[in-house]
This record gives sequence, C-alpha cells and structure tokens, in this order.
Amino acid sequence: MLVAWVWHAIRILSRIVPHRWLRRFAAGLAWMGFLAMPSQRANIRRNLRVVLTGSSEPGTFEAERRIRTLARRQMAGYGQVMLDLITLPSIAGKVHADTKDTAGWHHLDRALRAGRGIVFATAHLGSWDAAGAAVASHCAPGTVFAVAEPFTDPRLEALVTGERAQYGLGVVPMTDVRRMVRTLRDGKVLGVLIDRPVTSGDGVTVSLFGRDTILPAGAAALATLASTVIVPGFLLRRPDGGFEGEILPPIEPIRTGNRQADLAATMQLVVQSLEPAIRRNPHQWYMFRDMWPSPTQSLLPSGIGTGPRLLRKVLPAVQYGSVIAAAWYASRLPIVRTAWRVLT
Repeated sequence: MLVAWVWHAIRILSRIVPHRWLRRFAAGLAWMGFLAMPSQRANIRRNLRVVLTGSSEPGTFEAERRIRTLARRQMAGYGQVMLDLITLPSIAGKVHADTKDTAGWHHLDRALRAGRGIVFATAHLGSWDAAGAAVASHCAPGTVFAVAEPFTDPRLEALVTGERAQYGLGVVPMTDVRRMVRTLRDGKVLGVLIDRPVTSGDGVTVSLFGRDTILPAGAAALATLASTVIVPGFLLRRPDGGFEGEILPPIEPIRTGNRQADLAATMQLVVQSLEPAIRRNPHQWYMFRDMWPSPTQSLLPSGIGTGPRLLRKVLPAVQYGSVIAAAWYASRLPIVRTAWRVLT
C-alpha cells in the first residue's frame, strides 16, 4: 500500500514539478539504493569489464577509471528508467513523437500484415517500458502485449496495469504461458525481455560478448510453439532527454528436430542482434546481476543479503521520506501553488 501511495505521489509531482528536477531526484534515489547494495555495484563493474575488454578481471588504471565513470552514469540512468515507468502515461505522446520515424518499423508491419504474431525481443537496455509504449503507439489498439512479473502489492499491480492500458499496452503474467501462446497465435505482438541470466529450468547456453552464459529460452520457445517470428528491438535515451531506437530484422526460429539445440541456436541469433547496441551504449545496459558467474557463484538477485544491515533496513524509509519531503517542499513554491490551483 505504501509503495502505491509513493507511486501516486511521484505521479502528482510529475504534473507540477519541472521534469529536470524529477530526473535529479530519481537519480538521487537510485544512488541511495545502490549505496546499500555493494554486490550490485560489483556486478555492474564486472559486466562492464566484459563488454569493454572481454574480461571480468580488473584491467589498467585508465580502463578501470572509464568503467567507474560508466557505472556512475548507469546508476543515475536507472533512476530515469524508473521515472519513465511511473510517468509513462504523461510522456507517451513524446515517446510516440520521438519514435514515429524509427528505423525498422516495416519489419513489424510486414509480419502483422501477414497475420503472424511477433515476439518482440528486447533487453534491459535503455528504457524498455517506453519501448513497449512506442510499439503500442505504432500498432493498432489491442495489438501489443508485454510479459511482466506481477507486483507483490495488488493495489500497485492494478494501478500499473491500468496505466499501461492507457497507452495501449496489455499485460500477460509471466506465469501464464498458455495466454502468451494464444496472444501470438491471434496475430499480436508480445514483448519479452531476454537478458536475465538463469541457472536451470528452460535456460540455454549462448555466447554474449565472447563468453558463455545461460539465458531463458522463452522468446525462442514461444516463437516455435506459436509459429511466429522474433523481432528484436530497443529504445535508448538520448543525451537531450529524448528517445531513439531501432527495430531489427526478424528472426525465424530454427527447426531441425533437436529441440534444445534449436532453442539455443535461435536465442544465439537474438543475442547477436542486440549485442552491438549494448556495446555502443554500455552505460544504458541496466543489468545488475552477474551475467557471467563462475560455477560457485549464485544467480540470486544481486544485493539480497548484502550491504550494511542498517542501511538495508533504513533505506526504504529514507526513500519514502524523501518523496514526502520533496512533495512538501514543492508545495511551498509559489509556482507549484499556482499550478495546483489551476489543475484542481
């Protein structure tokens, strides 16, 4: 309930406070979160090393300095990603305007005209929630859905689902595979994130930046089951605060009769298509797990059980208190009071 209240508070602030202030505020909250999670900070640096140098081991002084700079940019940028998620109903028009001429829309259009469903495969790169809004604004109403992990707070889940519906994005719970397949067989678009490392289950081994890791085979399995294509794509944040992305050529699932090998080969093609974009924009790849763990490492969400115990307990209260303090301070500003009277 408290999280839902905070969500509402930030939405109200987004209507009356300049967006540049909110960006700074979101960056500050992201920094506070990462201060309590040293394991995640270490994972960020380790992942960046592999992307930039091919090795997870510390390198030269200059290389490490660049990695630390990129890690700081990544931390601040993640606050912007979360802000995008909360304020998407109000910035959906900007997302559409910035992406209406995105290269590659014809890949989606051609498959939809043929009556084929599409697995839209993306990564934790740039603003993936805004990418869903961009695809939804491009396609016909009721055509675009995204696989999402439900929030634990039912009020927040209902709030976010309703807001996503406002900009045309439907939601399919990640546990409802039958609905995913049905959505694709009905000729619709289903968005899937592909870069979350796993240790077992339906994971397949792929090579990412020259090193093996295990990723979910969901995108390949869904496309195979529903006889659809996979269309990779991404949406990045520009330095000026706008959006730019690309829709990449479609990938047909490989079918040789060897299911596990086919899934791995198909996912390898998907990874290869997105890898160059990550390489060009490593500071916008928000992967806080270790993508290439050693056999003795755990792939549990990084930060669980780590960090100063007091900080982990106090941090949520500090974050929520910061929102309340910011709301109180904003309410004291004459321009905000005037805007509030106009809006209400």
